[in-house]
Amino acid sequence: PGADAFRPFIAVMLKEVDTVILDSPRDYRRGNAPGMQTWITPADHAARCALDSIFTRLADGAPVRAVTLDVMGRSLKVEQAAGPVARFSFADLCGRPLGAGDYLALATRFPNLVLDDVPCMGPDNFDEARRFIVLIDT
Repeated sequence: PGADAFRPFIAVMLKEVDTVILDSPRDYRRGNAPGMQTWITPADHAARCALDSIFTRLADGAPVRAVTLDVMGRSLKVEQAAGPVARFSFADLCGRPLGAGDYLALATRFPNLVLDDVPCMGPDNFDEARRFIVLIDT
């Protein structure tokens, strides 16, 4: 159903519940990346160069190194970490059996994540797509 199907529900909801407006001049979803592209397509050489630049800018001079996070007694290896940013390939982050706890540990340690080579998602990569959704929601 289209948006017209939901309009009556929205009117009832606004009448029955207290509404809190959360307008802000800052878009907190963008975190430390104001003015930076957040989606770069297609996944080609130019995109990789753009992501290299974004990673370098977010690292703010911090050296790139591997770190290991302890997540509920397991080790989660981060091959490319630099200050407040970590970089992964889609396969490394969503192609393995990781879950919300892993992604929460990453988000707690790294306010910024750079994710390379995100594929078009469909039935052939259902599990990876679900993990990607959990990653974004976390």
